Amino acid sequence: MATRKSIAWILEFTAKLPDEQEQIKCLQANDCEPIRIILQYCFHPSAKWLLPEGPPPYKPCEYPNVDNMLYGEAKKLYLFLEGGNNSLNQLKREKMFIDLLESITPADAKLLISVKEKKLPFTGLSPETIKKAYPGIF
Repeated sequence: MATRKSIAWILEFTAKLPDEQEQIKCLQANDCEPIRIILQYCFHPSAKWLLPEGPPPYKPCEYPNVDNMLYGEAKKLYLFLEGGNNSLNQLKREKMFIDLLESITPADAKLLISVKEKKLPFTGLSPETIKKAYPGIF
């Protein structure tokens, strides 16, 4: 049985491809809602994170496996954005984010922290290329 690659792995692999057309094909071949959510919250100008800048204090997951990747958690990321859930107080929101980071693979946690900062943790994948792969994403 093939092991599912993490979102961080897919995006980093795509970023390392030398040609924009190859990057577009790779993004399209791996298209799924969680990847689109991550990229939207990273690059969409209206996505405003309600979390402090910088990495929070968290303990990376020691036992990463296929069940604790970001795929299943991506739909909940709206909770950390402006307009996502105004009933959450800031302390609860920050605690939930730390809990999330501690429950997913270390690579996905690193990706998520960078996305919160409105950037990717690696170079080579531009918003323009993402728009070409997924028209209308931003």
